[in-house]
Amino acid sequence: MPSIADSLKQAGVEKLDAELLLSDVLHVPRSVLLARSKESLSSEQTIHFKDFCKRRKKGEPVAYILGKKEFYGMSFGVSPAVLIPRPATEGLIDVTKETLLTKKAQRKETDSGILAKSWILKEDNPTVIVDIGTGSGAIAIILAHQFPSLPIIATDISIEALAIAIRNAWGNDAQIDFRHGPLLGPVLDLQEPFFVVSNPPYIPEGEKLMNDVSAFEPHEALFAGRDGLSVITPLIDQCKKHPFCTGVALEFRSDQERMIDSFLKN
Repeated sequence: MPSIADSLKQAGVEKLDAELLLSDVLHVPRSVLLARSKESLSSEQTIHFKDFCKRRKKGEPVAYILGKKEFYGMSFGVSPAVLIPRPATEGLIDVTKETLLTKKAQRKETDSGILAKSWILKEDNPTVIVDIGTGSGAIAIILAHQFPSLPIIATDISIEALAIAIRNAWGNDAQIDFRHGPLLGPVLDLQEPFFVVSNPPYIPEGEKLMNDVSAFEPHEALFAGRDGLSVITPLIDQCKKHPFCTGVALEFRSDQERMIDSFLKN
């Protein structure tokens, strides 16, 4: 049977990917692989690892192969029903936290060409956080841990995504009120001050993405009309019109900032 070192060399995928996949097969941390590099894999482990590598060679994201993704220091279950949490979105959480703590609008470049930004719509202190388009539930769950005194409502139009989010909340000991429906629809009857956070789809239709994104991740969570604003625009409109919405924090592309600012001011 091949050793750990030989298996990694013969994987045929990027080194980091191979290490993540093999550490999952062996149920050990990545850091252990080097120390145990001469140990042999069993036939079952070898078959399992080769299957993982075969899937990765076809472009399937490592997170979907493993069924999980580390994000903001926590582990979240993922499937093709939800977007894979990305490091840039950690910035959206930071912006939301700072906005709630300082009661001032925040702006942060979270990746090349990607912004997280918040706006204050009313001076009232929010008593609820509402995560729109929760996907895996990662944002809502992290905020539930960061603000344990504030109830969290998380919405999504996908029943499959909500099922994953509910499992993630259970696994991460977070109390979340999950609701099914589009945009602010599930909270239109909310009658206490609330703050909205959302990582909505914002990529213009037809834009080419990396294959492991476009071929595997849910398009409805990525693309949003010709200008990428077909979800953000109505969301902002609903936030402005809701009598209890105190503010909103969004992730979007930096070239959309001027238009989004305009929507919020008009």
